[in-house]
This record gives sequence, structure tokens and C-alpha cells, in this order.
Amino acid sequence: MTAPIDAMIPIGPRDLDTSILSARAVRRFVEGVRNIYVVARDNPGIEGTHFIDEARFPFDLKLVRTMLGVEERAGWYLQQLLKLYFPQVVSECLDRVLTVDADTIFLRASRFVDNGRVVFNLGDEFHRPYFDHMRRMHPSLRKLSAHSGITHCMLLDRRWLAELMDLVEQRHRQAFWQVFLTSVAPEHRGHSGASEFETYFNFCLSRHPADVLLRQFRWGNVETIDEVRADRYDYVSLHWYRRRENLDCNRLASIVFP
Repeated sequence: MTAPIDAMIPIGPRDLDTSILSARAVRRFVEGVRNIYVVARDNPGIEGTHFIDEARFPFDLKLVRTMLGVEERAGWYLQQLLKLYFPQVVSECLDRVLTVDADTIFLRASRFVDNGRVVFNLGDEFHRPYFDHMRRMHPSLRKLSAHSGITHCMLLDRRWLAELMDLVEQRHRQAFWQVFLTSVAPEHRGHSGASEFETYFNFCLSRHPADVLLRQFRWGNVETIDEVRADRYDYVSLHWYRRRENLDCNRLASIVFP
């Protein structure tokens, strides 16, 4: 029997509509999930989940804005740090935690542990500033795969995260989250200047290659509910900025849970 995992979903102000379906879909379709945690400023009251207050973390939106010196995208950077720090802050969670973006919805049975090994999905995104940011944090952090780790969900291991954070902190003599923010190039701070998924993905390929499996899930970023099809995708992401229609949650639920 596969060892259980936990799941966490960080919820921002635009995510509540999809986060409810995301949590239900994780429970229905992801193998081995014990607890589902949602992280937000206020308890969204999603049935079957455990609420974790953002106030438990050593940073908040105001601090991220101050350190970056920008208003734009500060919430996006905050969510990245919430994911990376979740297993370190929330001691009651299991050692392995599946982070799932709140606009990501599973449609078919999905497995993220196979014979004890972590399963990483594969993406095709390439954004040079992400890798420049990684190198500024530590020169050993570099792109090691033709694929991307940006797939809107990822299984994190508490011990591997501790190794990553220790590596960076030993070099800079600062907390990892501070280095993560200050390493974003000034010209990219209001845009996309860092990726938690690319950083962790490539770190694990470097330090734990024998303990990971690369497996291509069927997934996609979709713009309309009509594109949400279980015969085509294992999961989809419905980013608010890409939607071409108002989200009919009842109709979407009827598709995800027929």
C-alpha cells in the first residue's frame, strides 16, 4: 500500500470559486491523500479541509511588498513562499505534501508516489529569469532537464525542502524566504521573476535523482468550461486571467463530478 500524503491549497482573493472544486477533486481523484489543508488569510470554510492561517508563516503580504518594493505580483510571490514553507511551518502535516494551485482541478485518478518515489509531472514552459534567479540563490541551482517543473501542482518532501533551504541559507546567512525575494531581479519584481516549482524541481533532480520519477500527465491550461474534458486531461487549470467567460461553478461541478 502506498504511504499516505497530505495536500495543501493556497487560496488568494480571486481563487475561492475554483478552490472549492479543487479541494473536492483532490479528495476524489488523487491517490493516498490523508488531509487537505487550505492556506488563506480568512477561513473559507471548505468542507473536508483543514484551515491554516497565513499568520502562522514568518512573512505576509505586506512584508513581501516591502521587500520587493512593488505592489504588483506580491501576492503571487507570497503564494510561492507559502507552498515552500508549508511543510516546515505546519508540523502536523505529513512529510510529503502535494501543493495544488487553487485554480487547478483534477479530472481523473492521479498518483504522485510510485513505489516510494516522488512523481514529478512535466511542463514545457521556459522563462530565463527563473533560472537566473535560481543561480543568484546558489550557483549549484541550474536547469537540469529539457522539461519544466511548472505544472501547477507538485509533491514536496519536508526533508528535501530543508536541504534546499539550508543550502541557500548557508551561502547567504539569511533566511531562505528573504534570499528568495531579494534574489528577484529588480526589473522582474513586478512581473515573473522567480518560480518555486522550477527551483525545487531542479534541486531534486540534482540531489535526489534516484528517488524521483518523471511522468507526463495529461494536463492543460484552459480558457472555457467546454475545454474541461476528462477524456482529454488528467487535470486542468482555469487561471482567472485567461478565462474567456464568467465561471459557472455549478456547470463546472457537473462536468468534474458527473
